[in-house]
Amino acid sequence: SSYNLSTDNPYSVDVNQAFVTHIASHEVDVIIAPESYFHDYAYNGCFNKLSDQLPTDIYSTLTDKLYITDTQDDNKKDVYGVYLTDTKLFKEYADNKDPYILGIVAGSKHEENTIEFIRYLFKEK
Repeated sequence: SSYNLSTDNPYSVDVNQAFVTHIASHEVDVIIAPESYFHDYAYNGCFNKLSDQLPTDIYSTLTDKLYITDTQDDNKKDVYGVYLTDTKLFKEYADNKDPYILGIVAGSKHEENTIEFIRYLFKEK
């Protein structure tokens, strides 16, 4: 599924409320969003630290693509996302100059699938 959270969308408040409800219900495992939106969700604690989630082999290959920030509850910077700029998905479908970032949602029910999804995205160049 996808959600248009743009402020240009006349239904953005309703869409955002539905999106947050799905996140709180643990129905969303991964979020891919433009950096400007991703930062807000990361800052508010929406994502797991990728340094704790990703296996060493993936983490080490993505070191130059990691999104590092602090959160509202922790001013220590850590890795909460990975830039998708070099992936086939971003190159073919992105319609925005704002780089897209992927993050694993805190409380994800399908952690193994999210890791395999990241592995897939970065093998498909």
